[in-house]
Amino acid sequence: MLIEKYVIVVGASPQGLFLVRLLARAGFKVINIVSRESFSWYSRYGKKILVSNKNEFYLALREQFDKYGEIPCYLTSGPEIFCLIHEYPDIFDLFEMHPRPIEAVKLFSSKLETYEVAESIGMTCPESFTGQDVVEKKSSKKIIYPCIVKWNVECNLFVKTSFKTQICSSEDNLLGFLSGFSENSLSHIIVQEFIDSAQSNNVSFFGYFSDGKCRLGLLAQQLGQYPQGITSYLREYDGPLASVIELQAKQLIKQVGFNGFAEVEFKITDNCKKAYLLEVNPRPCGWSSALKGKYKGMHDFIAEGFVGVAAEKKRVEWVNIGRHFLCTWSTFLVKKSLRKLFVDLWVVFGLKTYDILDLRDPLPFIMQFITSVRQKK
Repeated sequence: MLIEKYVIVVGASPQGLFLVRLLARAGFKVINIVSRESFSWYSRYGKKILVSNKNEFYLALREQFDKYGEIPCYLTSGPEIFCLIHEYPDIFDLFEMHPRPIEAVKLFSSKLETYEVAESIGMTCPESFTGQDVVEKKSSKKIIYPCIVKWNVECNLFVKTSFKTQICSSEDNLLGFLSGFSENSLSHIIVQEFIDSAQSNNVSFFGYFSDGKCRLGLLAQQLGQYPQGITSYLREYDGPLASVIELQAKQLIKQVGFNGFAEVEFKITDNCKKAYLLEVNPRPCGWSSALKGKYKGMHDFIAEGFVGVAAEKKRVEWVNIGRHFLCTWSTFLVKKSLRKLFVDLWVVFGLKTYDILDLRDPLPFIMQFITSVRQKK
């Protein structure tokens, strides 16, 4: 008799979609809990449950536990993780959580706490200040401009944040920007030294970890972003500091005995002499589907308990077609180069690893454009 295996995927983002497809093809009955009708909502795979507030989210998870017991549960976005670890931590005791343990997830969900551990093992991190300290002028160290403002944690689940990152050129510019936030929001915001290097110097290691040990992973270089901070095009990285970055990423994850998918982000200086740790995302990242280009049989890897996957030998290139087109067009409007426009667009046709696009499950790819048009009306 065939025993049905159930699994929960929380989130409707592209990485949520990637896991829904992957787990369904691995033979799992997927329950996809989402807070918005987005990518995975339109997939042919998985049973969808839409929740509109934190209480509904919590009750939906409890209901699955009552039905199926301690089944695997994958969290795919920061706001859901923040919500559970701070408001409903008991959920981590009910399921086989990815990520876990909760102490490691809490640590990596905060950039400032992550930096403390990273610096203790010799990693380089950017000088950082809390938004509250800047506004109240409690910081004893001088901020060097330009600086960059970020969220220390991803804390808004049902309310869209007003920004992802913001570069400020002066003290007046910075204080003016921060004046628009409440005291509570300022406690979740950090101001950092701006690492002024090329966009292609954004390098990340993404992988799956079991008790801190890396089971599979990919070191990649961001060659395109749209909007700012969101990867649209990347390539496997083997340039300066590659081995150092990969080793540091693995050491940091191992330090806390983390289980699950995680992305460790770095910024390399233009002289390629130093790599700054930017953050750790203790979850699948926006370019998770690039793993399809690196590894064969990803669904077998999950079905067999995260063992036995062989890496592909080719160099991986990955693209999110919709964002890449927008990135290419915005670059053209600035540089006015038709040659660069066509070269950048041609990238799409030479690749074999695409985000969202899947001929066996085409609706999520189609609906992203229809939804975008509807939102603009």
